[in-house]
Amino acid sequence: MEEAFEAGPTALLVIVLLGLGIVLLARSMLKHLRRVPASFDPPATDESIDEPGADPPPRGTN
Repeated sequence: MEEAFEAGPTALLVIVLLGLGIVLLARSMLKHLRRVPASFDPPATDESIDEPGADPPPRGTN
């Protein structure tokens, strides 16, 4: 014997909740992406601006 199952209101609720979760996650991700800087390069110093052919300072030295 094979029983036929139909999608009920519970399945609709699950689908709606999944869709709502995706929308909320996408909004949150876009909000965080707007805060990311356009470039992660360090800003130019006054010394490197004065000398156009100068090499950038080495990284990791303080």
